[in-house]
Amino acid sequence: MDLKDEFLSQRVYSLLHQVKELGHLPIKPVCRKGVVYLRGRVDAPEKVSLAKELAESITGVRAVVNQLSLLGNKKE
Repeated sequence: MDLKDEFLSQRVYSLLHQVKELGHLPIKPVCRKGVVYLRGRVDAPEKVSLAKELAESITGVRAVVNQLSLLGNKKE
């Protein structure tokens, strides 16, 4: 991971964890070449969309791949 990707990952993580609805959830953004991969679990479908929208709002993010799953639904 290069420095720009590391910076973007940290920015996305910080933003997601500042939001009341998402801050307590185990969401981990990983960035590769400007593409953010959201990994982890959330407790409601609307939080999947919210996390994606927030990540997309950050300057420098080229795309977001949402790999979040719902708590209680194991993703194989």
